[in-house]
Amino acid sequence: MSFVFGLIFFIVATLYQGFVFAVLWSWFATPLGAPIINIQTAICLMFMVGLASPNAVYSELKSAREAPEGENFKILVIHGFIAPSAMLVIGRVALAFSH
Repeated sequence: MSFVFGLIFFIVATLYQGFVFAVLWSWFATPLGAPIINIQTAICLMFMVGLASPNAVYSELKSAREAPEGENFKILVIHGFIAPSAMLVIGRVALAFSH
């Protein structure tokens, strides 16, 4: 994976994850009295929590010599887009049952 593609992928995945975090926050934290947050604040909160917790993505990635072609990209797609999308769907279902 080239550096430019990796950088673009990181930016897009971070923005998407920030969007998901902000939506989930508005569904579940705001009704409890927390202020509404925007995507920028959500990204900052995600980075702060990420600094304090172990990162599963990096533990799953393998060096270029060990990984079959495209395996690391699949891991990044799963953690960058599929897992946040699943969280958004599960959160929406939970929200529907809470009303």
